[in-house]
Amino acid sequence: IAEVHVHKFLERASEKNTIFDIIFLDPPYQSDEIEKVLPVIEQGTFVNDEGIVVVEHFYKKKVPDMLDILNVYRDYRYGDTMLTLYKKKCL
Repeated sequence: IAEVHVHKFLERASEKNTIFDIIFLDPPYQSDEIEKVLPVIEQGTFVNDEGIVVVEHFYKKKVPDMLDILNVYRDYRYGDTMLTLYKKKCL
């Protein structure tokens, strides 16, 4: 059900040309939502040029280092939790 809400939210944001400075993703640790949502964020114009995407995940879960538009900027580990920050590639 959460997946449906995220995709509906992104669809509405796209229709309204909404651009964010920060996008925070915190899906359930055992889900594959990160792999589903990051490409959707990349396909749209959701992140401004100086914005970041913060992904909270289990530290053992591998997230992509590089996408078409976003690259990992920094990682932070807090116990079993990892925060991975993405920024747009410099063109």
